[in-house]
Amino acid sequence: MNVALLVLLIKEALQSIWVNKLRTGITIFIIAFGITALVGVLTSIDGIRYWLQTAFTTLGTNTFRVQNRFFEVRIGGRHRFKRYAPITYLEATQFQTAMNDRGYVASVFVNITFRAQAKYQSKKTPSNILLKGVDHFFLITEGYELEEGRMFQEEDLALARNVVVIGAAVKEALFPYGSPVGRIITIGKKQFEVVGVLKERGTMMGSGGDKVLWIPITTARKLFLQRNRSYAINVFVPDANMLLDAVEEAIGIFRIIRRLDPGEENNFSISLSDSFVNRLMENLRLLTWSAIAIAIITLLGALIGLMNILLVSVTERTKEIGIRKALGATLTAIRLQFFTESIIIGQVGGVIGMLLGILVGNILGWLLNIPFLIPWRWMLMASAVCLLVSILAGVYPAQKAARLHPVEALQWS
Repeated sequence: MNVALLVLLIKEALQSIWVNKLRTGITIFIIAFGITALVGVLTSIDGIRYWLQTAFTTLGTNTFRVQNRFFEVRIGGRHRFKRYAPITYLEATQFQTAMNDRGYVASVFVNITFRAQAKYQSKKTPSNILLKGVDHFFLITEGYELEEGRMFQEEDLALARNVVVIGAAVKEALFPYGSPVGRIITIGKKQFEVVGVLKERGTMMGSGGDKVLWIPITTARKLFLQRNRSYAINVFVPDANMLLDAVEEAIGIFRIIRRLDPGEENNFSISLSDSFVNRLMENLRLLTWSAIAIAIITLLGALIGLMNILLVSVTERTKEIGIRKALGATLTAIRLQFFTESIIIGQVGGVIGMLLGILVGNILGWLLNIPFLIPWRWMLMASAVCLLVSILAGVYPAQKAARLHPVEALQWS
């Protein structure tokens, strides 16, 4: 095909599209809606995946966590909820001592509240700060770094001192211009001296990450905790190759501490650093396929609409087609004319849908402080889908137009 013929086909296709603005516009909107759904949802999923990989995994690759199993759902004719006994502070510290004696680094901690608020003079943080009680090993096992100041010392825990290590978001809210180390802040109705500031790490789920307050776990037990609160333990393994062996060792030790008989199931859970994220990733894959299925259904509707427009166009332009064939237009030229119209409509709808999809998909990223994402692979896939829809929609109308007999077409009134 030479350039002149291609330009002529495009010009004629645009003229035909312009004549049928309403019908064409509706079809373009349907295609754009399907592509927006496809690109928008998949861009959002990419953003969530990026967020999980960079911000949600709090543990290091050499770390696992031991925590309580709150309940279990069993299906045996009916749902039954089983509640397990909380991990006590004594059990947690016994396990910590046993693991540390074996060359690991174990840290006991407890989540006090996810809705804490800190105040300094007239400034205060939002009431979505995660308040934790931790020990002096927690910095190592949780993978944070200090920006300034220090972590808790053994004396802070032994004397249950009112000291606190704050996250970067707390520092920004209370001390935007100066160092907070040595200052006194208020948490609830209690006063604490700031001894350390954590490096910026990123927030997650609206709470945690940089929105944290750490106090000594002994201070937490004295001031905030009820007697039945369950504790958790992080265990850092120096050699990553020994991680699974350390997990098996931890299970055996904690079963002894929890006084479980050989036939009893574990009444505690152990999670590796990336296990939770991997489960979420698997769910995201299912969501991805669901989004693709929904978009395909929408695009099938667009395919039918586009085919209908082209069939109506063939009917309305029967006499024009007859004249062209009488003047020597080939079957290929007639087919190409309608294929060109179909492809232009599909691609215009696709481009609009991709632009809207990128904007819609990045709204979630903006809420999660994720960099602006341009999903090139989804855009390429969307372009290919639009081209396929355009070709499929144009096949039958183009064939119908090409098969018209010139004499019968010229008799059309």
